[in-house]
Amino acid sequence: MNFIHWEFTTVHFFDDGFQVVENFIPEKWIDIILQEVEQSEISTDVSGVRNINKKLSCVSDYLQSEDFKEKSNSFISADAKLVRAILFNKSPQSNWYVTWHQDKTVSVSEQFR
Repeated sequence: MNFIHWEFTTVHFFDDGFQVVENFIPEKWIDIILQEVEQSEISTDVSGVRNINKKLSCVSDYLQSEDFKEKSNSFISADAKLVRAILFNKSPQSNWYVTWHQDKTVSVSEQFR
């Protein structure tokens, strides 16, 4: 089995507001997600799919996995709630430039306490 080393330090995240983490999602999960996308009714011609966690069970499964929780707990609260996941399908034919920004308003279907 080929293990991919990933490294995360919270220094950049808390100082700069972002952090690039190489290989954060294991290849196993990427393969599972890609396979489910290919087998689904989701069009790969669109540039983005909102609420992908509700449309593909594997995305929700990954976001609830111990692997994700262990890695993400370095920079988000353990009791954080998922409100939306978006799948972006950027390719040479469907690409756009996005400057650094932070969403300040997020639409949710129910209120969490």
